[in-house]
Parts: sequence; structure tokens; C-alpha cells
Amino acid sequence: MTCFAMVAASMASSSQPDARAPRGHETVLLVEDEPAVREMTQVALQRHGYTVLRHGIETGDADFLQMPFSTSVLAAKLRRVLDR
Repeated sequence: MTCFAMVAASMASSSQPDARAPRGHETVLLVEDEPAVREMTQVALQRHGYTVLRHGIETGDADFLQMPFSTSVLAAKLRRVLDR
């Protein structure tokens, strides 16, 4: 099992995933304290093939994304972390 935290304050929205973005099949735990951001991120990850489990925010090591970011950037970052 791979554990990581990704901290995000906002994300550029897109109704459709970028066909060039990496896809996955893993189950990931999404940790976010803001319900609207948590929901939007869950939908984006599911569109890229991930199964998403949700949880409130926790502290610890984090992989950061520069804001704002697209769903494609989110999927690429997740893919890189999972491939470590």
C-alpha cells in the first residue's frame, strides 16, 4: 500500500477529462476538509478511472500541487506518486 497526502486549495474545473491525461485503476484515499473541494476532486479522479475513498483532513507528509491546476495535472501527479 502507498500512502501520500496531496494538499490543494483550488482546481481549474473541466466537465470532461483530458484524453491525454494518465488513467488509473487503483483505490485512493482523498483527504480534504472543504466539502466542495472534496466532492470536485473525487469526481475528477473517478473520471480518470480511480476508486475514491473520502476522509477529512489529516496532517503529515504531503505532495503539493501549484494552484490552480487542471484535472489532467491532478491525474498526472497522482500517477507519479502511485508509480514511486
